[in-house]
Amino acid sequence: MVLGDFSCRILLNLCGYVWPAYQCFKAIEQGQNDAVRDWCIYWFMLALFTTAERLLDIFAWWLPMYYTAKVAFVIYLWHPKTQGAISLYTHTVQPLLRQNEALIDQHFEGGKAWAFDALASNFKWLVSSLQSKATMAIVQLQQLKVIQSLLLLCKF
Repeated sequence: MVLGDFSCRILLNLCGYVWPAYQCFKAIEQGQNDAVRDWCIYWFMLALFTTAERLLDIFAWWLPMYYTAKVAFVIYLWHPKTQGAISLYTHTVQPLLRQNEALIDQHFEGGKAWAFDALASNFKWLVSSLQSKATMAIVQLQQLKVIQSLLLLCKF
C-alpha cells in the first residue's frame, strides 16, 4: 500500500502518538516501571525522528514509498517484537550522548543565556512600543473628542 502525505499524517498520529500514549498510560497506571522507562525511550526517539523528519520531508518526499517507510519506522520503534527505540537508543544514541554530554550541556546553557538576553531586550522594546502606541491612541482619541465637540457646537 502506497501512502500519500495526508494518509501518512493520519497513520503517524494514530500509530506514533495515540497508541503509544495509551500504552504509556497503562504502564504508568499499572506501576510497570520498566515499561515506563521503555516508553520514555520511545518518546525520546520519536522526538529525534520528528525533528529529523522535517528535514527529510524537504529532500526525500519524492522517493517511492517514502511515506509508507515513515509509518513503518514509527511502528518499528514501539513494536514489542522489534523494540526499535530501545535498540537504537542503547546502541547508538545513548553512547553518543554520554560521550558528548558535557559539551551538549555547555551549548544548552549558552543557548538559554542567549534566549534570556534576547527575550529581555525584546521585552523592553515591546513595552516601549506599546507605550508609544498607547500614547498615540490617547492623543487621537482626544483629538476625536475635540472634533466631535466642535461638530455638536456647529449643529446649534
